[in-house]
Amino acid sequence: MLKAIAAVAFAATVGSLTLSAHGEDASREKCTCDVEHRPVQEHGAVVNNATACWSTIDVQREWCQITVQALEGDPQHDAIISEFVRADDPASLVAVLQTLAMSSIPADNDQSKVAKAKAELPAVIKSFDKLTQNCIDGFLKPSENKEERTNIDEGAFACRVGTETGWLRLSYRVGDVQFVFMIAPHG
Repeated sequence: MLKAIAAVAFAATVGSLTLSAHGEDASREKCTCDVEHRPVQEHGAVVNNATACWSTIDVQREWCQITVQALEGDPQHDAIISEFVRADDPASLVAVLQTLAMSSIPADNDQSKVAKAKAELPAVIKSFDKLTQNCIDGFLKPSENKEERTNIDEGAFACRVGTETGWLRLSYRVGDVQFVFMIAPHG
């Protein structure tokens, strides 16, 4: 009987250690949108088989739209990474991101808040060109100061590289609309 109690206590201890060792849900670092950040994702959406996407979030309405740019196994993912590698200066990188954004964020035919924000997005991307370059360099090239280069929050711009997944998240905010580019690491 004493052995059984000890075994149950050991199993409970090991089980609780395993659970507490996990960080935040790694799926949050992937193609997702969630306007309420809580320990468990209860809002928004996630695309499980995507490797690159844009998320458009209207924070006031708690509404989001995800546009997939590459799916698992799709050569488009490698093409985007190659574009980042070739863009060796902030201006080239801005051009790549502006092209990706304009081709991925659906056009609104009306004069909605999202449509107006989309029209301003290229200028917002350009205004954060050097921070974006630092972040993408940190995403592509491991270095001793990677955390500094990939954990940036400067008002309308944020950059993160997921610690569990390695996914890059670039976020640009225009008023109440947030545009987030997410891409999986290479290979």
